[in-house]
Amino acid sequence: MQTAAASTSSAPADAKRQVPELTSIRAIGAFGVLLTHAAFWTGHYTNDWSGRLHGRWEIGVTIFFVLSAFLLTGHWLGRLSDKDSPTTQQRPSIRRYFWHRVKRVLPAYWIVVTVAYLIHAGDEPTPTGAGFNGWLRSMTFTQTLEFGWVHPGLSQMWSMVVEVGFYLVLPLVGMAMWTVGKGRLKSVPVLAIIVAFGLIGPIWTVLSHHVESLPVVSRLWPMAYFDWFAAGMLLAYGRRVGWRVNLPVCWASAVSCFIISTTWYAGPATLVPDDVDQALWKTVLYGLSAAFFVAPVALNAQVSWLRHPALVWLGEISYEFFLVHVLVMDWAMTHMGYQTFQGSMFALTIVTAVVSIPLARGLRWLTDVMTGRPGPAKLWDKTVG
Repeated sequence: MQTAAASTSSAPADAKRQVPELTSIRAIGAFGVLLTHAAFWTGHYTNDWSGRLHGRWEIGVTIFFVLSAFLLTGHWLGRLSDKDSPTTQQRPSIRRYFWHRVKRVLPAYWIVVTVAYLIHAGDEPTPTGAGFNGWLRSMTFTQTLEFGWVHPGLSQMWSMVVEVGFYLVLPLVGMAMWTVGKGRLKSVPVLAIIVAFGLIGPIWTVLSHHVESLPVVSRLWPMAYFDWFAAGMLLAYGRRVGWRVNLPVCWASAVSCFIISTTWYAGPATLVPDDVDQALWKTVLYGLSAAFFVAPVALNAQVSWLRHPALVWLGEISYEFFLVHVLVMDWAMTHMGYQTFQGSMFALTIVTAVVSIPLARGLRWLTDVMTGRPGPAKLWDKTVG
């Protein structure tokens, strides 16, 4: 627990297909999430630099959020006319936007959630999030409202709650951009809206650590991560107005921010540090690292190895891979004879990936058939470009 000029932002799916590097980056993000979960389950979240490094692979979630905001915000910014040009395009359809999100997100998510609850049907209703009430909460993205409501086989889905929260508020942000400029791209108000939206993240982090009436789990609520989405929105604006960046400098900056995040400045190997200063450092460093990593590709740089068909293919099924991999990891731990916090991280990573990839491909095929969406590119297609 995913931006363009008008010609490339007619729809989120179109943007991804026209920039295969973005799709490949999703595969990298998914692999990071797999690594951090394998590290946790095999006891590698230790109280040293190595443990913090393993824990920091969760930055894959940040990459997902930056990409998602980049693609979806670009749909709004791409419809805005240039500042001195007449308004010629209609405001994006909110109904169409939500329908596309529903078709892409819900079928696969609901299938995996239901399968997880069927597998664990005999579990006690608490504290694992099992039972009918737990299933209903997971199906409605309300499982993070209280501690103990998250199903053990769906622990990564907290980030889906955050993602869906962003989907719900994005039209409000988009309409604000449209309204303040009266259908035209006016840099100052658009940037002010993005910055204001991003500031909600650190403000909520402070509140969730200091307001006693808020539960600890409120640190995982969508508002806490709006700054990561704002980074993607800023890249969407940059692409719309023609920003250019230096790829080596950006990627060196991404690595530097990531390395700094492995120090005690960003806290121990845990999802949200208890210390508010560490929590703030962590969210800022993750956001910067992910934004610097995505920026060159988002702003039109071509990277040949990110255009390899195998990596693009994996990126096309990265969402489904993300959904199934924790259930597969649970199964793998049992059948490999591992106890919790024991075993080989490397072996668990390989087995989970080998089993999850075909399951993810099958799930993608099933949901494409259900929704009439075009399927992913073929693994054997020639290298794009």
